[in-house]
Amino acid sequence: MEEKSSSFTPEQSLELIGKFILNYRKNLKGNSFYFLLWGWLIALASISHFMILSYLLRQEAFDKIGLFSAVNWIIFPFVGLIITIVRARKPSVKKESRSHIDNFITTLWQFTALAIIITLFLCLKINHVFVTPFILTIVALSTMVTGFTINFRPLIFGGIIFFLFAVISSFFNDEYQLLINALAIALGYLVPGYMLRASKTE
Repeated sequence: MEEKSSSFTPEQSLELIGKFILNYRKNLKGNSFYFLLWGWLIALASISHFMILSYLLRQEAFDKIGLFSAVNWIIFPFVGLIITIVRARKPSVKKESRSHIDNFITTLWQFTALAIIITLFLCLKINHVFVTPFILTIVALSTMVTGFTINFRPLIFGGIIFFLFAVISSFFNDEYQLLINALAIALGYLVPGYMLRASKTE
């Protein structure tokens, strides 16, 4: 075993890494349904939240904003979770082999989700700070790291778009941040997702 490791040339190492990257892209392409599902759900949740806020603000029903906002952001992820569980249990959904790259990116996005939850809590705790710029910055970083890791330029550009919209959203201190969030998801997440789905990875 040691003899095999020592005879492993740099060229062979690069070839193996290339295979891992290609394998991850194939897996991600195969699971593009989930990728696009959650992109659409987050974009629609942002638009729905914008509509709710606009209506309640016009009605001056300020006491109802917190409740309706919370319900909005519970319903969409709940629907996504149900769809994900049902689809994942289908016999036709095959299990792909996993590499270190798969594990790294999975862990990256798990910690991204944790960072988003903590950021939401902190923004609500500290005088109701608008959360959109911070969340877009976190997502931008993870999107770019994923794009560079699997050598997929649309995701790298998606990360740049998220960074750009994070800055733009900081100039808005109202419900229009939600529309900016929806647009950022569409351009930085959904567009790369559809490009990945259409790409040739074989």
